[in-house]
Amino acid sequence: MNSVWVSFVYAFGVVVPIWFIALGLALIFNRPFPGRQAYLTVYYIPAVISLTVWSLIWLLMYNPTFGLFSVAARAVGITGLRMLDDPSTAMPAMIILSIWKGTPVYMVIFIAGLRAIPTDYYEAAQIDGANAWQRLLYITLPLLRPVFLYVMVISIIEAFKVFTPMYILTNGGPGSATRVLSMFIFQNGFQYLKMGYASAASVIFLLILLALAIVQFRLLRFQQND
Repeated sequence: MNSVWVSFVYAFGVVVPIWFIALGLALIFNRPFPGRQAYLTVYYIPAVISLTVWSLIWLLMYNPTFGLFSVAARAVGITGLRMLDDPSTAMPAMIILSIWKGTPVYMVIFIAGLRAIPTDYYEAAQIDGANAWQRLLYITLPLLRPVFLYVMVISIIEAFKVFTPMYILTNGGPGSATRVLSMFIFQNGFQYLKMGYASAASVIFLLILLALAIVQFRLLRFQQND
């Protein structure tokens, strides 16, 4: 049950920030400005490179001796920063990595949704005197609702399926601080050879994903009927 709780904590910590960050970046990149395509290409690079590769890179960045975060912490007078060895910082370290890796994908989805909105709505709103904030609240966000539903369900499912960062960076530790459900299944099934525990956890994992899939279909059906 601890692994189920850890999975929910991780999913909440990743998914909610990704929604807002991805939408904010999509609103920025949807507007024309010099070098937009170049910036968009550079920012999308994390999404096209394997999560295994990025996990190894971030393992070096989290290194307590020469890692980027430790060096930055020492520069402001904070010593002894060991993010992957401290139960209170290990999960935030995983969340930061996952947000950084996943945001570009959902940003592009939001951009596609924004570009699908007819410009006639914005032009009519401007003629009626609506400001940028009103256009966002009463045109952009309501018309992005199907995209929000899609991003919400897909991002939650992806968050529950996470395995690679925990396996490479912490192996589920320290203690059980980052032992998500997929990590629990792997350790009990292949390391400890406790097939009963692994099988039971797999059933729980399946039920969670099945429940999320049912929610997705119901939300999409509700959206279509609406």
